[in-house]
Amino acid sequence: ASGGRVEGWLSQTPSYMRLPNSGIYQEVYTVCLETILQKGDSGSWVVGLESGLLHGHIVAGSPGSGMAYIIPSDQVFDDIQRRLGQR
Repeated sequence: ASGGRVEGWLSQTPSYMRLPNSGIYQEVYTVCLETILQKGDSGSWVVGLESGLLHGHIVAGSPGSGMAYIIPSDQVFDDIQRRLGQR
């Protein structure tokens, strides 16, 4: 289960990471959370506190730390569109 709502800071500088079972490097952004990352937080949405905009979802991090990585939402929706268009 997720740790619930947590506030933090989102880096504006992309990094590139090869996730497990993937042959490609993926653009990710670092999120520094105000609390530790909990098991179950993977997949959680990252939403701008003031803007309410969906920035992406958590795909990696280090449990016990406040560091996580997100894939930007525009890339997620582009991938969904590509996959649905392949039917």
